[in-house]
Amino acid sequence: MKIAFLIDDDDLTNGGARPLINWARHSGSDCKIVSISSKLKIEDSNFINAGSIAELSKVIYGYDYLVVSDHNLGLGLKIKKAAGIKLAVYVQILFGMHGLWLKSNSSTFLKRLFFLISTIIPFRFLTRGYRRKLKSCDVIIANSENIETLLNFVYGIEEAPIVFPPVDTDFFSPSAEIKKDSILIFTGREEDDNNYSLIPKIVKVALENGLKVQVFGRGIKLQHLDLYGPQISINGRISDYELVILYNRSLVTICIQKQEFFGYVPIESMSCGTPVITLYRHDAEKFISNCEEGCIIRSDAGSIERDMIHFIRNSSDSSLREKCRRVALDFSVDKSTDRLKEALMKNRGIHKG
Repeated sequence: MKIAFLIDDDDLTNGGARPLINWARHSGSDCKIVSISSKLKIEDSNFINAGSIAELSKVIYGYDYLVVSDHNLGLGLKIKKAAGIKLAVYVQILFGMHGLWLKSNSSTFLKRLFFLISTIIPFRFLTRGYRRKLKSCDVIIANSENIETLLNFVYGIEEAPIVFPPVDTDFFSPSAEIKKDSILIFTGREEDDNNYSLIPKIVKVALENGLKVQVFGRGIKLQHLDLYGPQISINGRISDYELVILYNRSLVTICIQKQEFFGYVPIESMSCGTPVITLYRHDAEKFISNCEEGCIIRSDAGSIERDMIHFIRNSSDSSLREKCRRVALDFSVDKSTDRLKEALMKNRGIHKG
């Protein structure tokens, strides 16, 4: 099957571009990463920057599918029309969902504005254009069960196959050479979407057990962390190379977000052999609980200390690290690529309304 994966992002590390790049690199020489962005440069023999929709249409002539991320859906539809190619959209963050979930006092102006507008104008009217674009696609693929449910109830898409985003389990791997001396906190991408009240408890347990506290993520409110001074190392947004080291240094990774659709961090952490505590029940945790108990725990303010101590006391248990790794391998790039191709072969996932 010949597939073109459209990338139109300047930041290739973000969640929108990363799945498509990983799939393209593991789908064989017949599959290409394509773009019309003059700013985009990818060091890959399978990358083609056509420069325009007309030129790209010539490049992908005869291909079976163009796969786009949901935030490039509008551009994907233009290319579909020009090239006469089937279009598959990979839905990761539905239009307006973060704006509805976050409080009206969100630090992001656009989200505050969307929240305000959605209290005045019914949501179905705000999303009418987006719904129409979705139903113009040949295949709709959801990145999680949460997204699949929203596609059904909010947008009227009766069935969308679920393909979890690929995680590079070869890159995110255990290292016996790195000493485990930390607790790792992930704050997610939104400042207002984290439970900062748990941090005093996390720091307390870590210090009582002679451990350091490392924090990373884009959604960091420094006023919640400055109180602790040198007791907390704040990493902000970091490279994947630095992240592998942090995962391997940590006895447990704690995700303090209040919600998430899929969740790369828990899988990456477990791929490095490090168990996870989360505050939300995301798709990865639901899947994992059916496979291996004990490598990921959903916690809350009342049990966070107990759950941390459980993992600290079992940190020398090699079977726990092996279990974490075994679970993560089911989200590998190869397995995710196979699931994507299966979804495209079945040509399903869209209800023409």
